[in-house]
Amino acid sequence: MKNSYAKIFGPPNPRNLRYDEYFSCNVNYNRSRINALRSHLFRECSGTDLHPECGCTLAITGSDGRLENGKAKMGFMLYTEHFTDFEPELEMVKKTINGYGGGEVFEDIKEIKNLNCDILSYFRNEKDRVFPSRVIDSLYIFGDVSLVKKAKRKICEEIGGKEGKRIIERLTKRRAEYRKVMLSGEQRFRNRSVRHYSLEEGVSYYNPAEGQASFKYGPLRFVQQSLVRDILRMVRRKRGWEIIKYLPCDTKSRFMYFESESLSNLSKSEISDIVDSYMYFLWNYHVSQWIAEKSGVTETEFDRSEVRERINSLNRILSKPVLKIQT
Repeated sequence: MKNSYAKIFGPPNPRNLRYDEYFSCNVNYNRSRINALRSHLFRECSGTDLHPECGCTLAITGSDGRLENGKAKMGFMLYTEHFTDFEPELEMVKKTINGYGGGEVFEDIKEIKNLNCDILSYFRNEKDRVFPSRVIDSLYIFGDVSLVKKAKRKICEEIGGKEGKRIIERLTKRRAEYRKVMLSGEQRFRNRSVRHYSLEEGVSYYNPAEGQASFKYGPLRFVQQSLVRDILRMVRRKRGWEIIKYLPCDTKSRFMYFESESLSNLSKSEISDIVDSYMYFLWNYHVSQWIAEKSGVTETEFDRSEVRERINSLNRILSKPVLKIQT
C-alpha cells in the first residue's frame, strides 16, 4: 500500500453560518469528503480482494448516506453476497481511511447485510428492529459497485411482499413516537425519561452518555420517518423500485425531487416550510453537538418562539401524507 499524507478538512462550524447556508455547506462538505475517500481508496487499495466484482462492498448510511453528518466520524456497513472473510482487507481499508482522514473516521462495521439470506429491512436481521431506511440511505464507498443497487432493489421486493405491510405498520408506529418527542421534547430511553429539549426554557441538551440528542429524535426524525414511510407505501402500491433508484441523498433534495415528479401530496409552500424547518433544526442540532464536543457544555439556548412555531407547522403539514398514495 502506498503512503499518503493528504488530509480531509473537518466539517464546517455551524455557529459561523445561517441555518440554510450551513445546510448547503454541510451537504457539499459531506459529498466532497466521500468523493475524496473513494478516490483515495481506489488509489491505495485497488490491489486488495475488495475489487469491483468481489461480491462485497463497503457503504455508509444514516446521516452520512444522506450527506447530513456534522461530525468527522462516519458510520459504515457492509453488503455481501458471500460468506468469504474480508476482514484483513477491511482492516487495511479502515487504516487507509483513518490515515487519510486525519483521525478516527472509520470506527467499526455497524452492520453486515447478506443479500442472499437476510431480510434487509431488519437491522442485523432482527425482526423487532425494522429499519429499511438504513438501506435506502446507504451510499457506496468501496468494493463491489453493484451491491448497493441490488440491496435497494431487494428492499422494494420486501416491501411488495408478505413482510411489507408489517414493515410499514412498524414505521407508522415509530413515526407517531417521534411526533410525541417533537411535541414534548422528551423520550423514553432505557426505561427512563430523557429530555432532549425544553420548549419552556428554550434549551436543548446534547449528551450521548445520557441519551440526550437535541432535536435529532424530535423534528428531524419525524420529518425523515414521515418521508420514508410514504416512500415505501408508494413502492408497495406501485410495486416498482424507480422511486428509490433515483432518490437523491439529502432530505431537502428528496422533497424537491418528489415535487418535480408531481408525486408530492403537499403544496409548494408546505414543501418550502418543511424543508426550511428541517434545515433549521439540523443546524440547531449540529450547533448543540459542536458546542458539547468542543467545550463540554451540554446545554444550548434556542429561540423558544421560533422553535415552537416551526414544530406546530411541521405537526400541521405532516398530519397528511407527504406523497400521493394510491388507494
